[in-house]
Amino acid sequence: MASIAASSSTSLLARPRQLAIAANQVKCFSYGRRTNLSFNLRQLPTRLSVSCAAKPETVEKVCAVVRKQLSLKEEDEVTAATKFLALGADSLDTVEIVMGLEEEFGIEMAEEKAQSIATVEQAAELIEELLLEKAKVENSLVQKYCNQSSQYGERYFYKFCIASLEENVESQKARNTDDLTLIGTNNALSNLTNVKRIVEKILNERKYKSMLSKKLLQNCLKLYSEGYDALTSALKYIKVHDLLKLSFRLKKAKEAPSICEMGFNGDNQQISPVKKENDILFDVINIPYMFNFNRHR
Repeated sequence: MASIAASSSTSLLARPRQLAIAANQVKCFSYGRRTNLSFNLRQLPTRLSVSCAAKPETVEKVCAVVRKQLSLKEEDEVTAATKFLALGADSLDTVEIVMGLEEEFGIEMAEEKAQSIATVEQAAELIEELLLEKAKVENSLVQKYCNQSSQYGERYFYKFCIASLEENVESQKARNTDDLTLIGTNNALSNLTNVKRIVEKILNERKYKSMLSKKLLQNCLKLYSEGYDALTSALKYIKVHDLLKLSFRLKKAKEAPSICEMGFNGDNQQISPVKKENDILFDVINIPYMFNFNRHR
């Protein structure tokens, strides 16, 4: 979980602050392996009231985090307007609430933003602003690399690439091309496993058209196993940043659906029962392959 001292470019609309931090009263404390700041709080007068614009579900989650961090009883009321000071939260409690919110929503709150949080309402509004900003960055990152990758192939690949990555919730945490390559490779592993299961079901239920088709499908299973091993190795090379070996393993994995389909050709009059699945699998594997390829240019 990121420190609340991390920087943030998200700007906030002016809002009343019941919570302020005296610059000369900042202290450090240790929290596990992490060093954080604790703040001495002082009450500031409220000049105006603000209606809660945050989504109800966001407010509910914030309330749950506050209850957990402060170990509140069931009868203790926590609403959007509830002030942390009114709940007896001290400076350490407030920092722990911020940390809990960061973990719950997968965000980072910069120190100056954390200082503005005095109520559940303000916390919920800040969280939604940070989530919106985060989504913009994530979307632009996925679009950027998918656009680069589609320049060397069919134009449909651009939308396919975006849809494939955004289906994986981990793409919301991606910060760079390494993260997206890792996500793409995991997607490929999942997709390959599903196609392999389809072929196994066809063979187990004897739904193949001929003995030759059976033999070809059995060969496809061997190719899928080799492709699975290649993708598993690729994950290791992503982590150690060995781009050359990563390229070889991803290329090897792409051979699985490609060679499988090559067995079914017009000369032997066999029709592949998994042509669509193999075509999709090839494109899914091609996503991390092209991401890695672009880094060699």
